[in-house]
Amino acid sequence: MNLNLEAGVLILKIQHNGIALAQRDFNNLSKDSDSLGLVNIRYRLETKSKNQNCLS
Repeated sequence: MNLNLEAGVLILKIQHNGIALAQRDFNNLSKDSDSLGLVNIRYRLETKSKNQNCLS
């Protein structure tokens, strides 16, 4: 994310990394916690993924 001030105009540039959360995953994560911060979601998805790999 970039935030610039050019000639008195505030410009906000947001770039998406291409990784998205499926609606089903969002719904499941939102049931588990009151906090849906991006770092929190990323950590929980990584943990969930590692746990699934261990069960395989």
